[in-house]
Amino acid sequence: MNIGTKLPFHPEAEEAILGAFINNNHSLDKVIDFLSSDHFYLAINKKIYQAIIKIVGAHHPATYLTTRSYFQRDTNIADISRYLTDIISKAQLLVDVESLARMIHD
Repeated sequence: MNIGTKLPFHPEAEEAILGAFINNNHSLDKVIDFLSSDHFYLAINKKIYQAIIKIVGAHHPATYLTTRSYFQRDTNIADISRYLTDIISKAQLLVDVESLARMIHD
């Protein structure tokens, strides 16, 4: 265990909020001012958040397809595809994006 690692972390919250962002890009508006990729504990979630921010920042929708395409050069594209599908399905019932973002932030 890395002593410098901030605990506790919330992998389920990270996955749910990323899925929510992909399902509804407008939900980013509620958290973009205070949530950065540095607040995500898992490296894959940091990368996905950065991808979503870049895609939306370029005025494109961050969907499953556009987010997956962002990782095309990764050798683990099949793993990314499965992971994105999983987090999107977990986010189907997510309502309060801001509360989850604050949990991740803190």
